[in-house]
This record gives sequence, C-alpha cells and structure tokens, in this order.
Amino acid sequence: MQRNQRNRTEEPVIFTRWLDFLAWLLPTTEKFPKRVRFTFANRINNLGLDIVEDLVEARYSPNKLPILQRINLRLENCGFSSVSATRRIIFPIKAMNTLPVS
Repeated sequence: MQRNQRNRTEEPVIFTRWLDFLAWLLPTTEKFPKRVRFTFANRINNLGLDIVEDLVEARYSPNKLPILQRINLRLENCGFSSVSATRRIIFPIKAMNTLPVS
C-alpha cells in the first residue's frame, strides 16, 4: 500500500521535466514575429501541450505502448517544427541556449 501512495504523490521524472521544458517553450514562442506566430508558434505549442496530455494518459493507462509511440511522433514533429523555425531565423539560436537541461 505504501508504494501506491508514493506513486500518487510523486510525479514521473519525464512529466516534471516536460513541464519544465514547457515553462521555457511557451514564453519563448510568444516572442516569435507576428507573421509566423499563428503558424509555427501555435503548432509547436500545441504539440507540447498534447504531449502533456499524452503523458497523463500513459501514466494511468494499462496499455502504454501506443500512447508512448504517439508521444514519440509528437516529439519528432515538435523537433522538426523547431528546426524549421530556427532555419527561418524565427526561433533565435540565442533562445536555445537558455533551454532547461538537467
């Protein structure tokens, strides 16, 4: 019973790290130029928020594999969108240096 209580109070590391990443990502994408804010910024932010929902679902689902595969696909898409934004000088390289890494 002690293990179940601990699992309910402790968040998985991936969840807390992803929330830390979002705390960096959302204000950073707000600084995108207006001309692309509703394309690149919204897409990247939506993928990031979808991943949070998927992580919560995976935590409580007995069948985690398809959810984790969906998370992986969203991560790939988020990375691709970020690289595309960086190449277009929308996502400043300087901002990438402030990315929370632990």
